Amino acid sequence: MGLILCDCAKREDTQTGTTLKEKMSTISTPEDNLVIPLSKVELQKSRRLLHSRRSNTQSFLSETFFSIDKAVIIGKGSGSIKDIYSIGRRIGGGAYGEVYLAEHKKKKEKVAIKLIKKRKESSTWIRDDIIREIEVLKTLDHQNIVKIFEFYEGMGNYYIVQEFCNGGNLFDKVFKEGAQTEIFSALIMFQLFSAINYCHIRKIIHRDLKPENIMLEDKTKYGNPCVKIIDFGTAKFHQSEYENEIIGTPYYIAPEVLNKNYTNKCDIWSLGVILYVLTKGKFPFGGEDSKEIYSNILKGKYDIESTSFNKKSKELIDLIKKLLQYKPEERISAEEALNHPWFKKLKIKEKLSDLSTTQMRNLLTNIKNYYPDKVLQQASIAYLVHNHPQIEEVHNAASLYLKIDKNNDGIIVRDEFIKGLQYLFKEQNDNVDKQFINDLFDIIDADGSAGIEYEEFIRAACDKKKFLDEKVLHFAFDYFDKDKNGIIALSEIKNVFNQEIEIPEDDFQTVIDEVDINHDGIIDFEEFKIMMKKILV
Repeated sequence: MGLILCDCAKREDTQTGTTLKEKMSTISTPEDNLVIPLSKVELQKSRRLLHSRRSNTQSFLSETFFSIDKAVIIGKGSGSIKDIYSIGRRIGGGAYGEVYLAEHKKKKEKVAIKLIKKRKESSTWIRDDIIREIEVLKTLDHQNIVKIFEFYEGMGNYYIVQEFCNGGNLFDKVFKEGAQTEIFSALIMFQLFSAINYCHIRKIIHRDLKPENIMLEDKTKYGNPCVKIIDFGTAKFHQSEYENEIIGTPYYIAPEVLNKNYTNKCDIWSLGVILYVLTKGKFPFGGEDSKEIYSNILKGKYDIESTSFNKKSKELIDLIKKLLQYKPEERISAEEALNHPWFKKLKIKEKLSDLSTTQMRNLLTNIKNYYPDKVLQQASIAYLVHNHPQIEEVHNAASLYLKIDKNNDGIIVRDEFIKGLQYLFKEQNDNVDKQFINDLFDIIDADGSAGIEYEEFIRAACDKKKFLDEKVLHFAFDYFDKDKNGIIALSEIKNVFNQEIEIPEDDFQTVIDEVDINHDGIIDFEEFKIMMKKILV
């Protein structure tokens, strides 16, 4: 039996367009003969090479203000969006605008484009909302949060180009199938708590968490269900002690939001409702209309003792109760939820971070050999990784990231990195010492934040050969070639890097000089291609 809801929840999902009717896990031991350990001589040679390349790379970067972060790889698109994307059918929409399925003309990869029409009477607040959503998404780097690729402003519309998830939304799945198994629900909820914990650490609250805003990837590709949280249009940086604006969706809104006095714990309540819906197939707080739903939410009474919960584990019931605590101060946090016995009993983190021996060996080899030594090279890899989130190598690298991120906060700090890799290399019979791994940390931490963020790690761990296809390289080259004349000039390098801070002129010239083989002051595609292929040497 599917999910039953009242007419007030009729709406359309923002990506699928379907109308809605109503930090270290256990690691398997590899085969001993798969990896030949480095000899002492080989290890010393490898370390000298890494120190040398690190010195060349880090010395220049440390003397400049270059930072390979989201300000560099996410920006405002130039020209007409229709020159870059083939915009297809409408797949969703609501009061804010429409969402369309589109395809990048060169990459031939699908994206979701959110289109918001400009209106004279509300242009200011619409623009403010769009800017807020873009700025929030630009700061977020988590595998379970939808990626924004770029944005455009046309004569009559704003456009946000973002990741397309092809598995539908969570609401449709529950609506069609009814209550889900505990193991499926736990796999989903762990990822959601991980993403929201990451947001809350950064003082961002979503304020509209619901199954319609949770997209599924194609399960057949990866084995376990993989989810992405979308629609950060209502999200905000939580600066004050309490918020008082009523924002949310009936069924999922927390009682303190209705009372106009809330914190980020409102997101935890919403996740509690989602968990209840997943495991029971019904809403904890129902009603014929919004007024009745809100009344029931304010009463705080819900069914957790009926026969439908008799077959549920005591750990699941305990977690639901802790999430739906009426008083926010007594409600658990996302971090506490991630460490709940329900997830530990079902070994959820182990399942989500499971990798075969071959996958693990390949990822560790990529990390060990990662040393981009040019600024433009680093920026290009960052741009390609960000814009190709669906390839299998990225998913495998994401599993390894989760394995190393011991405390599940979405950042790998130095101690986690060193201890995690020491253990993993040892499991692969690879004799890599602590100082070598410590040096690797500094190289991978491209923005010098003292923590390795998700995409920084993916750049190091994924197989760079995937990005050396001619079409893919042209895609990266075109990002820097803003006027599309077939060359990258100094002014275009400035355009990419000089968005957030002022950078000295000489430093820009150095970026050109590093790659400019014939010393003509510009970078053509052949020079760019040679630079990128050197990352495999």
